[in-house]
Amino acid sequence: MTVIIIQHINADDAAHPIDAYTESKARAEMAAWDFWRSLPEDGRFELACVNPTFVQGPMLSSNGCSSADVPRQILLAEMPALVDIDMFVCHVYDVAKVSVCVCVC
Repeated sequence: MTVIIIQHINADDAAHPIDAYTESKARAEMAAWDFWRSLPEDGRFELACVNPTFVQGPMLSSNGCSSADVPRQILLAEMPALVDIDMFVCHVYDVAKVSVCVCVC
């Protein structure tokens, strides 16, 4: 089963603070939409933003990356400590499905 959550993040909402990484993604998306709105209507293109959370799944290569290092370090007890945090995880196949849907729908 695939669950897709569409959530708007307001980086300026002090009542619901977000971490720096999420804020940077939200601000980058806002900048993209601001740029799009600044274009003349006849020069606008279709714009869609997909900002997945912590993406996990099969790797395309054997080269390491930070997304693969976190679970590897946890499983091999290489992480000095585990912090009690909330982390949303999505599968790379679901990100691919959404990305294709955004392009063709």
